[in-house]
Amino acid sequence: MGPSMGLAQSLGLTLAFLAPLPREWPGPRRPDLPRVNWWILGLTAWFLIALTCMPLSLALAEHWALQRIGAHCKASGGRVALVTTDDRRAYRCEPRPAPRASR
Repeated sequence: MGPSMGLAQSLGLTLAFLAPLPREWPGPRRPDLPRVNWWILGLTAWFLIALTCMPLSLALAEHWALQRIGAHCKASGGRVALVTTDDRRAYRCEPRPAPRASR
């Protein structure tokens, strides 16, 4: 065995041994391939693109809406608070606390 001989060759395994030979066509030539239905192919591609892009566009729309709400809240002097159990909103703007009166 030479140094360039691989493991598969050293065991006597080749692709010709692993795969059966293709069957021969009974006629003089190969049969024609079926025609491609371009409408089905186009609708399938459109469905896959919509299935991929729709969740992304919804997530980006929510992100941009939350950015606008957060910017408006911070501009008014408040802060964006996290979720609480009594308030069922995912976000809210808490106003700035009133300054304490010194005694």
